[in-house]
Order: sequence, then structure tokens, then C-alpha cells
Amino acid sequence: MGSDSRGHPISSESDEAVAAVNSAIQHLVGRRAAFTPSINEAKTYDPECVMAQVLSGLMACGLRKEGGLAAAREAYAIASAQRPRVTPRERLYIDVLEASIARDAVRVVQGLEAVLDTHPTDLLASVMVQGELFWTGEMQRSEAISARCDAHWSSDVDGHADWLALRAFDLEEIGQLDAAERCGRQCVEQDPDNLWGAHAVAHVLEMRGDSAGGIRWLDQLKQGWDAGGPMKFHLWWHRALCHIEEGEHDAALDIHDQWLRNAQQPIQQALPDFYLDVQNGASNLVRLELQGVDPGERWHALGDAVEPSWDDLSNPFTTLHVAMVLAATEQWDRFGELLRAVILYARSEQSVLSDAYRDAPSVIRAIGAHRAGDYQQVVDQAADLRQAFWRFGGSHAQRDVLFQILFDAARRCKDDALMQHIGADLERIGFVDPLQRVAYRPVA
Repeated sequence: MGSDSRGHPISSESDEAVAAVNSAIQHLVGRRAAFTPSINEAKTYDPECVMAQVLSGLMACGLRKEGGLAAAREAYAIASAQRPRVTPRERLYIDVLEASIARDAVRVVQGLEAVLDTHPTDLLASVMVQGELFWTGEMQRSEAISARCDAHWSSDVDGHADWLALRAFDLEEIGQLDAAERCGRQCVEQDPDNLWGAHAVAHVLEMRGDSAGGIRWLDQLKQGWDAGGPMKFHLWWHRALCHIEEGEHDAALDIHDQWLRNAQQPIQQALPDFYLDVQNGASNLVRLELQGVDPGERWHALGDAVEPSWDDLSNPFTTLHVAMVLAATEQWDRFGELLRAVILYARSEQSVLSDAYRDAPSVIRAIGAHRAGDYQQVVDQAADLRQAFWRFGGSHAQRDVLFQILFDAARRCKDDALMQHIGADLERIGFVDPLQRVAYRPVA
């Protein structure tokens, strides 16, 4: 029996497996690509190590694709067979994996909260519960959970920088921008290569509309992103947002080509349809188009990327971005099939996921109508749903693309009242002076 670097037991007779599990956890919470080799190493040393199998299964579920569930089920079968001999905490993780496979977000969060009730410095559980609540749009609850654990953290606890990054992001998403920035900058002072800390501060600067400050912030940290997984591409997406706001469209296109959709990037070669990359790429191109920029053939590369899983309904926010890709590449037959599949799924299932999909058909129609130039249809379909965009998951900064599409339609329809309402909505969310931003100026 060993333990992770915060003293939480890891059931295994192999010291090498324990060390590899601990390394995998560190890489996971740090958003580093070396997670996968570490977890494979742990399973090699001890194929029956519960935490190794749980981590493997949870990361397969974390792909948010139906195709990842077979590997997750295999990991669950191995882990659950060890249930009688492992610790109560590890049994809770087995339950969390089972719930993740079933896509039961309620049980996943309940299980992770139970872990944190007795192990408040279990950074793995904190990161996992934040991620789950992020994709159900429940960041108020995520912040409440991290607030309960915060008193147990100090600089003496290993992983304190990662904790500060997690706490910063929770605070930013509930509108406590000053506190979030303090935590995020303190994290980066301790660990300049911390991707999640850099990310949290980038969000603060985005909410304030400080695009020049965002460029400076990200530029000074980019050299530390080489070891990162997909999160490093998302940081470049944040950089692209700043350039768009500054009117530097060529820079945003260059970021798209080098980082957001680049077939030479090994991670994108291995996972061409990874959900975050699809979101980054589609959102960037839509925002550029709304500023009058012609993206050329770039939409077609995204169309190729979503080919394997365009009809996968594992993540509502991704589905909306796939709809953007299908519309932009004029795959209208598939666009219609996707819309019908979403309607059927929302009607036939009873879950947090299907609840999120319930509002998606109107937004998908609005995305298609905007691409077709039917701006009144965009307003008719989506205007009354703007208070429900949070249900699709994602951050305020990510969901902003939906508001931008709706605002552009309202502007073209000369619907001044709706434009003002959208501005007020964005201020309530936490955006500072939204109508001063390039996407929301009443006159394009």
C-alpha cells in the first residue's frame, strides 16, 4: 500500500505502480500530455491497481465520445473486481467510474463530493468535480465545493499551485474577478508553467475586455506550454480572442493554422475530433467571420475533423459547434440529421445530459439560419433562449459565441431592443462594458 503525494492511499503491492499513479495524477491535474504514458506504466506494473484502472477509465470517459466507453467499461470491470480489498475512498472512485460510463452526472458529482468530504485535499477529486460541473453549467456549485475544501489547503500541501489554479477558475466563473486574478497570479508565481493558472487569469482578462493585457499575459507564459495536452491549444484560442478584439485578424488566423487546427500537431493527429479542439476551431472561425474575415478553406479541415463523430451526442456544447461546422461546409443533409437526432434524444432520455439537449434544437436551427442569412429566423429561434445558454456547459467566454451570433442577427434586423437586452445579459453574466467590444457595437 502506497499513497499519492498528499497522503491518500493507493492500493497496490507495486511501488512502481504507486509512483506511476501519483505521476499520472500530477500530470492530469496539470493538464500535461504525459498523463497517458504514466497511466499505461502503472497498469504495466500492476494491472489490478484500482486507481490505475479508475484513472484510465475516467480519462476514456473524459473524451466525451461514445467510442471511448468500451475502454472505460474494460477498466471498470478490472477495478470493480478489486472492490473488497481496497480502501473506502477507492471504492467511491469505482462508483464514480461506473456513473461516468452511464453518463449520470448527478451520481458522478455525488461520488466525488463524498470523496472530498473525507479527503478535502484530494486534488484529483476536486479537478474531476470541477470538470463535471463545468460541462453541466453549474459553476456556482463548483465554487461552493472548492470553498469548503479551501481551508485545508496551504503552501505546505503538495499541489498548492494546482489548487490555486482550480480555485481561481471557480471564482472567475461566478464573477469574483479580483479574487480569481489574485489566486491565478499566485499560482503562476509558484509554477510559471501551470496551464490552468494561466487559463484562469486569461479568463479574468477576457471578462474585463483587457485584450492587450491578455496578449501580454499569455505571451510571457507560452514557452512553458510544451508539455501541455489539449489545454495548450485552448490557451492559444484565448490568445486568438484577444487578437480579434484588437482587430489583428491575421494574427488570429495564424494561431488557427499553427495551433487550433494543425495536422502536424501530434495530439491533433491522434485525436482529430477531440471535442475541445473542435470547439476552439469552430468558435474562432465564427468570430472572425462576424468581423468580416473570410477564413478561406479552413472550415473544410474542421469538416474532415468531425467526420468520425459528427452525430455523437455526448456533449451538448460540442454538438452546437459541430452544427456550426456542418453549416459552414454546407453539409445540410447531415445538419438535418443532427437536428433530428438531438430532438429524439432529448425526448427519449431522462438525464442531466438530455435536459441540456432539450434547448439545443432551437439554437441549432439558429446556427443554420445565420449561415443561410435568415437573420429574423435566428432571432425567432434563439432570442428567448439566451438565458438558458449556460445549460450547454462551457465557460462564459466560450458561450459568448452564441451571444455574438444572436447579436449579429439582431443588428442586421435592426432590433435595437434585443441588442440592448443582450448587452444587459452579458453585464449580468460578468462581462465588463460588453457593448464596447467589437462584436457588440450597435453599428457593425
